[in-house]
Amino acid sequence: MRMRPRSIRARDTLVAAVIAVLVLGVTAIGADVAVRSAVKAELLRRTQVDARRVSGGVRDGTLEGAIRDDSGGRVMIQVVEPGGRVTNATPGATDRPPVSRLWPPSNMRVQDFTRCRGRWPDRECFVAEAIRVSTAPDSVVVYAAARQPPTW
Repeated sequence: MRMRPRSIRARDTLVAAVIAVLVLGVTAIGADVAVRSAVKAELLRRTQVDARRVSGGVRDGTLEGAIRDDSGGRVMIQVVEPGGRVTNATPGATDRPPVSRLWPPSNMRVQDFTRCRGRWPDRECFVAEAIRVSTAPDSVVVYAAARQPPTW
């Protein structure tokens, strides 16, 4: 039993459908990648702004009390001592362990990175920035992290 269409019209329709599926599939994948990279870039920009605001406050001594949360809970900010103890944080990050163990060296004080925890489908990824406040060996590090949308 043959599965090929008998008429030329049916064959042309089948070829057109296969081409349409391929073109639409590539377009959908491209759009998905573009949207994901735009969202990640915006999250990184937001974390950079918040981390640099807090880092400046720590550096010049104007940061007093708990860190205010300007993002509505979307960005977690922590100030961490060299031993790993969180000394100050936004309300949503107060009782959590440090965002990362990454400790920027004194010659590269600002580092952007992505951290993921868990396994799929419960995997949780964060885009983050770590800022070493000064070049001193005992300098604190400011971490700012925002949760990325889940991937399917």
